[in-house]
Amino acid sequence: FKQFLRFFAPESRSLHNLNFHTLAFMSSGTLLHALPFLLLWYPLSAEREVVKFDSSAVLAPQDPQDLSVPVQVRRSCCGGPNSIQVRAKKTPAELGLSVFNSSETSSNSWVAEAPGQGIGEVRDVELQCWAACMKIYGCNYVAVMQLSHVDCRFFSYCDQVPWNGANLYVLRRENTSADVYVWDKLVQDGIQRFMENYERPDFASEQRQKVLRQNKRRDQIKDFNAQFMPKSEDDYEAWLSHLNKNTRKRELAPSIIYDPERPGMITKHLKDPTSKERSIQASAWQDLNWVLAELDRNGITRHHAVKPAIPKVDEESSNHATLVMERVYPAFATFLDPTNSLEPEYGTEDQDLSLSQAYILLTSAENDMHRAWLKELVHADEPLRAIAYSKGVLDASLDCKSVLMHMRQPKPYLGRDFARQLKLFMSNFHGTDALASFPWCDGSMAITRSLSETSAAFEPFPKVLASRSRDDYVDGYSDALAVIRGLPLPTTTLDSSHSPLTSSVEALSTIPTTLQNSAPRLGGRPEWLALLGTMLL
Repeated sequence: FKQFLRFFAPESRSLHNLNFHTLAFMSSGTLLHALPFLLLWYPLSAEREVVKFDSSAVLAPQDPQDLSVPVQVRRSCCGGPNSIQVRAKKTPAELGLSVFNSSETSSNSWVAEAPGQGIGEVRDVELQCWAACMKIYGCNYVAVMQLSHVDCRFFSYCDQVPWNGANLYVLRRENTSADVYVWDKLVQDGIQRFMENYERPDFASEQRQKVLRQNKRRDQIKDFNAQFMPKSEDDYEAWLSHLNKNTRKRELAPSIIYDPERPGMITKHLKDPTSKERSIQASAWQDLNWVLAELDRNGITRHHAVKPAIPKVDEESSNHATLVMERVYPAFATFLDPTNSLEPEYGTEDQDLSLSQAYILLTSAENDMHRAWLKELVHADEPLRAIAYSKGVLDASLDCKSVLMHMRQPKPYLGRDFARQLKLFMSNFHGTDALASFPWCDGSMAITRSLSETSAAFEPFPKVLASRSRDDYVDGYSDALAVIRGLPLPTTTLDSSHSPLTSSVEALSTIPTTLQNSAPRLGGRPEWLALLGTMLL
């Protein structure tokens, strides 16, 4: 009789009121009398009703001790267009569920051997899959298919459609208010609500109305970002995936085009075809890569935490009028435009996480979610020191390897490459020329924080140096300058490059490195004497 109830009315919530004594009484002789009433009672919309069960596929009078009781949705599947799949980032073995294997065809699916009997019933293997869903970020539903194997597919949102087969059903959380939707679902709903109240400024009939709409648009986008901007690395990955799914060629900003056929690259139409922007950026990228390779060859790894970077130029695809180069993505994506497929607002790449903002974020007493996120991205206990060191390496490469003179200095900022790796970028080389000559590059002047050359990239970070025993910016600049000039690196640098960055509270403004002490001598004394002094120091 219990099998009868599970087959004909597995979805009815009314079964929770039946205990096993009642079932035993009815099965002892009242089945024939009860059958007509049960058939009348059977719900017409059975595929949308639910029933609780335990690990033996028996109606559960109470929750099992080892697992929270899920809810089963029979005769349906997550086949609707609004279903949102959830990728299981950890393997079944990592979650302690070795009975499963990751699917070779679907990133949101696990498979296991089907049990020898009980096809169409909920068994331990299905409950284990549901338990795994509860451990996967954003998973609220598991669609279970029973054929020659058990196929479990994870979903954040299940757009259910009817299914007449007995070998597919959906398990979901018991309490829908506890559902954890990933960023995809939340932002889709947010965009829909945004567009319902959005009035395009360029559709205004008069200039005053256009200005009012523009101001309203700015406020609406600000409110939208406060609610729906990514708040974790999982959200950021979902946002970047959302961008990559857009197959339409689109304008990111005036004269800047993104073509999905060239992922991770942008095309910039140059205002002045005669400018040297393309060639200067390409050579600066080559120079910086050489400096970083030399630091690696000498065993220096401090710049790996936040690598200095210049967007790479695709010289084969570029010409005198266009510049095809690597796209830089914002660090946190806090300025998204819901009217332009959630592209970052133009000009906000450096605003998203400028160096000054990073300093405030990492030194503020306020508990900001972005501070913990930034530490996670940098993979260092003291991100500020790692950023300062890389800023020194970047500036030394621009000043003393590329010898660039800036009429309008590019701003360094923290951004991401296509692989989501956080880097310290310097871009926009419009208005930059070559053949600079800075006296500290040839060693005729010591490197100190007192240097102030408006035309140089040299700008110590952070500007306000906290009390500590080392100046990480000057260390980075000095190490890069040493490999550029072919000088041996200080022993202290080689020792510290392999150990975690640790802070010190000793109040010293700047301790000159070996290179700084030897620099004034190099201009007027024999090179061998300078090298000897370097070794002794």
